[in-house]
Amino acid sequence: MDHRSIAKFLVNLLTACGGGAAAASLVPSFSGQPRVALVLLFIATAIDSVDGTLTRGLRLKGALPQYDGGKLDEYADLVTFVVGPLGFAWGSGVLPTGPLGLLAGGMVCAASCLGFSYEYAKTDCAFWGWPSYWNILFLYAWLLELSPRAMVVACVLLSLAVFLPVPFAYPSRLPRLRGLTWGLGVSWSIVLIAAIVCTSVPRAIVWASLLFPAYYFSLTVVLWDTLIRKPAPRAGG
Repeated sequence: MDHRSIAKFLVNLLTACGGGAAAASLVPSFSGQPRVALVLLFIATAIDSVDGTLTRGLRLKGALPQYDGGKLDEYADLVTFVVGPLGFAWGSGVLPTGPLGLLAGGMVCAASCLGFSYEYAKTDCAFWGWPSYWNILFLYAWLLELSPRAMVVACVLLSLAVFLPVPFAYPSRLPRLRGLTWGLGVSWSIVLIAAIVCTSVPRAIVWASLLFPAYYFSLTVVLWDTLIRKPAPRAGG
């Protein structure tokens, strides 16, 4: 293999390891170790945040064509943002394990599978419909000790929101405000990882950290004219 193929294989391996970390989180999720599970999910999410940037930055698109990077990314995303977080939600009590909780979780998984398979789910700078950020939702539910029944309602509503014809910003591909968004995102991630690994982080700080998700969702309004442009089918990585 030439050097581009080797580099692409290493990036693909990184993507696959992200899915592996998310899958591994299922064991501590059901073994009374929620913080360990969250650390593994955090690692998986961090990998997802950088693998596409590496592919684009190193200009590896088209290298090693026998491996479909687009499919690989979707498979890893399904485990990272849906399967792993659902296991955490059930194992930690964020979602009840009775009929309502199972129904809500089933809706989450079914809606996300449909959303990930939609040909126009991603454009050049946006996700269309709720981007299945279940890991973030369940993390906040656990940190803030939100009601499991309230989470059932949230899961049902957000499962339906997967199909909304509304664009949400793709942080690593924003043509505007990318630096600000990444800077705020890194600061927000530091606060969350501190809240995960430490037991002494005041709840007020966790509540304050919700300002970044609020900022993220406000980008749909601020950048509306940009985000709705150039709808195109997903491209393999």
